[in-house]
Amino acid sequence: MGYNTSMMELYLGREGERVLAAVSGGADSVALLRLLAREAEGGRIALYAAHFEHGIRGEDSQRDAAFVEALCARFDVPFSLGSADVPALARSGGVGLETAARDARYAFLRAEKARLGCDCIALAHHLDDQAETVLMHLMRGSSLKGAGGMEERQGDLYRPLLGIPKAELLKYLGEIGQDYREDATNGRPDNPRNIIRAMAMPHLKRAYPGAAEALSRFARWARRDEEY
Repeated sequence: MGYNTSMMELYLGREGERVLAAVSGGADSVALLRLLAREAEGGRIALYAAHFEHGIRGEDSQRDAAFVEALCARFDVPFSLGSADVPALARSGGVGLETAARDARYAFLRAEKARLGCDCIALAHHLDDQAETVLMHLMRGSSLKGAGGMEERQGDLYRPLLGIPKAELLKYLGEIGQDYREDATNGRPDNPRNIIRAMAMPHLKRAYPGAAEALSRFARWARRDEEY
């Protein structure tokens, strides 16, 4: 798969759909924005973008927001910015930082979706994210439903990149000369997903080079069986 073949053959979104893309500024969401912007330029969808600043990483986080806003302006994508003091929300709610961040982010995205009259929220989860999610669910002792991981269409959430490996997204960005932001906290092994991403998956891929793809296939089969 590459920029000149499958990546350019992707058709994201349904004809006439109004899509709100969640864009953090990282590689995955920037690739999503560029691919969706191509669809919007062709008139297939109406595209909007939203960025949520969590109040966790100080000036670096503010630079992420500025980067996304400038990128959206470059491609004439209407941009929305939300923010919150997530550490304070976590303390007041008695929940972990990751949970508070996710809840605040989704609340903002859904409010913007309603305000803009969008049909769905596009998220940049990819094949490697799916593999990590399946492992997390299995380690928690999940049922067949949990083993199915994430779905491409799940309520108002749309994950068009769910079948694409992270490496292909990085390759695509390199080929179109698109830069992106790096969030150093994603590499810290301080929560279950980051531990699986930084420590477990590299070992699994060395032992089984197609491990991520296999876990993604297993998730599809699990969803099929659960639906049956």
